[in-house]
Amino acid sequence: MKIQVKSYGGRIGFYLRKYIPNICSNSYLFLQRKLSNLPNKKYMKINENYILPLFVNIETISKCNGLCSFCCCNAKDDTRDTKIMTDETFKKIIDDLENINYDGVITLNINNEPFLDKNLIDKLKYIREKIPNAYSYLYTNGSLLNKKKIEEIINYDLLDELVINNYSTSYKLNKWNKENYNYLKNKNINCKITINRRYSHEVLSNRANTSPNKKGTRIIKSYCSIPYTDLNIFPDGIIGICCCDTKEKTNFGNVYDDNIITIFNNEKFKLLRKNMLNGRYNNNFCKNCDFNDIGTRRKRIRQKIKLRKN
Repeated sequence: MKIQVKSYGGRIGFYLRKYIPNICSNSYLFLQRKLSNLPNKKYMKINENYILPLFVNIETISKCNGLCSFCCCNAKDDTRDTKIMTDETFKKIIDDLENINYDGVITLNINNEPFLDKNLIDKLKYIREKIPNAYSYLYTNGSLLNKKKIEEIINYDLLDELVINNYSTSYKLNKWNKENYNYLKNKNINCKITINRRYSHEVLSNRANTSPNKKGTRIIKSYCSIPYTDLNIFPDGIIGICCCDTKEKTNFGNVYDDNIITIFNNEKFKLLRKNMLNGRYNNNFCKNCDFNDIGTRRKRIRQKIKLRKN
């Protein structure tokens, strides 16, 4: 498998996002809400009771070194205290997943740059050892990647997919990702590796009104599947609502309270999902949020709906 370099909409799409960012953002989100509303509602209805997460997202360090204008967790604007997940907490999470033979997606990302964690490679090894059937996925800005880390990932088969977001103001690979590409382009690798050309100041969603470059209090009436699909764990072991909780304020339980799957099915989560069945405007945290994440998530939702029908 060879490394791929992509950009949504190619060069034209890149510069449209640069010069008419709000039009691009609102048009894209409107389209994706239309496409995802029906499968989201179907999936939500068949999973009203006990449910397993399709995605487990673990933030092992609460910092990012990026300067993206659309995220309040960038290195300039982040007001969070630096928190690093202990090995004990991390192993508790993975061991809980081992107990159910977890085969969904697992990432070491929420609102962080994963390679800031000096023990990241050891954590990826533990994931492979304990839950080998899980789809191990990582996204990074690539600035802290180097030959040694790349070789460890490849030689130990630590990832199924690595996405490198190349944030730039022009349609070019920045210095470090050009080096990453040149090192990887002639290698035979098992995992899928993609470099995405991203405009570093693009406008995305308002992320529950936390995005620095997109605010708004318009009520959003569409459904959000994330409370049904994603289990998000912050460095202190607290389980939060989703990646849009950029201040890490929500709390559905701590990994030391119980098995994480039991927490994912507790009364607080059930109430959140029950309210979401009538639209995100029924939850205070969600009602103004226009975030809509598709891609892998929508694909897996459709797979689960198809399996349920069969």
